[in-house]
Formats: sequence, structure tokens, C-alpha cells
Amino acid sequence: MKEVNRETQRELERRVKQAERNAVEMLKRERLAAEEEAQRQQEEAYAEVEAESSRAQRDAEEAKERAEELVERASESMLEAKRLADDAAEAARAAAEQAQRHAQELAREAQQRAREAEAHVSRAEQLRVRSEATAQQTAAEGGKIQANGDLQEYTKSDLVDIASTIGIEGRTRMTKDELIGAIKSVSR
Repeated sequence: MKEVNRETQRELERRVKQAERNAVEMLKRERLAAEEEAQRQQEEAYAEVEAESSRAQRDAEEAKERAEELVERASESMLEAKRLADDAAEAARAAAEQAQRHAQELAREAQQRAREAEAHVSRAEQLRVRSEATAQQTAAEGGKIQANGDLQEYTKSDLVDIASTIGIEGRTRMTKDELIGAIKSVSR
């Protein structure tokens, strides 16, 4: 029995050692498989990070290019706006100068017309005075004007003014001789 026990003991020890070897071997395989799986997952994670990083880099470069294009367009727009503003300012300045020249020309014309009007008023006043003097002289001479008298010395315009002062109708359509006749007939 001792022998059987020893034999059993040996067989048991051999089986335990075999189980230990099997366990160590299985542990090595499991560890190797776990390391391989971890390596594979790590590589996948690196690949995902690399892919995401590449996408982010591309997106960043595209965004940078778009931003640079927008900055360039904005700069061009600002230059165009400045050019347009300069053109508008130049046009406004030119228009103001033109308006000032036109206003000065109109002022000169108005002054000239005022001088002409003053001269016309002065001439009309002189004619009125002469007409009154002629009318008084005519009245003093008995209300008669001689045919070759002073009226021939007057211009048609002067005669129209005299006819106006004594109320002759249609005087503007009359000839010089008709005016003289009308004035003489009223004076008689």
C-alpha cells in the first residue's frame, strides 16, 4: 500500500506539475493574446487619432484658406470703397466749384441787369421830365404844337413814353409819325 500511495503521490505530483505547466503555458498564451489585443487596440486608437488629426489639420488649413480669401476680399472691398469715396469727394468738390462759378455768373448777370434796369428807370425818369416840360411848353404856347416842332427830334421810344403820359391808346403799335400826329391832336 505504501507503494500504491507513493505511486499515487507521484502520479498526483506529476499531474500537478503538468497542470502547473499547462497553466503557465495557458497564462503565457492568454497574456500574449491580451498583449496582441492591446497592441491592436492601441494601433487602432493611434490610427483613429491620426485620421482625426489629419481631418482636423485639413479642416484647419481649409478654414485658414477661406479666412485668407475673405480677408483679401475684404481688403479689396475696402480699397474699392475708398476709391469710390475719393471719387465721390472729387465729384462733390467739382460740383461745388461748378455751382460756385454758376452762382457767381448769375450774380454778375443780376448785377448787370440791375444796372440796366437802373439806367432804364433813369432814362424813363428823364423822359418823363422832358415830357412834362414839353407838355407844359405846349400848353404855354396855347395848346398847339407846330408841325415841324420839337417832336421830330424825339425817338420813337421817347414819343411812346410821351404818349403814355398823356393817355394815348394803341401807342405801342403806332409809327413815329402816327405818334407825333396823336400827340399833336391831343394837345390841340
